[in-house]
Amino acid sequence: MPSSPSAALESARGRRVIVTGGTSGIGLAAALRFAAAGDDVAVLARGEVGLSSAREQTAANGRECRAFAVDVTDRGALEEAIDAAAAALGGIDAAVVNVGASSYGRFVDTPPADFDRVLAVSFGSAVDTVRAVLPALERSDGSLVVVGSAASEIPLPRMSAYTAAKHALRGSWKRCGWSCAPRGRRSPLR
Repeated sequence: MPSSPSAALESARGRRVIVTGGTSGIGLAAALRFAAAGDDVAVLARGEVGLSSAREQTAANGRECRAFAVDVTDRGALEEAIDAAAAALGGIDAAVVNVGASSYGRFVDTPPADFDRVLAVSFGSAVDTVRAVLPALERSDGSLVVVGSAASEIPLPRMSAYTAAKHALRGSWKRCGWSCAPRGRRSPLR
């Protein structure tokens, strides 16, 4: 089993890859890296502008990027987008779960709706994405990379919702690594 998300990315050459949050930052970098290596990539994100940019940048690497606009906090829409991406790619061999939102300010000053939104995007949508991609990953013996944050171990000042979400993410995947694996096989979680 690869020892890090980077090693998991390296071992996934020639695969069909889905990246959530793939229009900026780590997600876009991962999508471009997969495409540059010759992998087929599908990017899921909210904004059409970011999706268009991801398609253009991927095309510059000589690969087509399939792009799906979706609000990852809408479980049904997320499942539909993942199913559509899997159909477009002909399956899923690797998935990079890379979505996040943040809200800045003291805990007592953070509106409950903002706190809930950060948890829904940064934790809830990651759980929903993993549930949706696991059957395809089990069929392909694929890999799953869930992008975390230093905030899962070091509380960040004025980012209580984000820190809580990343703690939840880390704790869940530590357990999921054992419970997500089909009997007698390795876990897809990297």
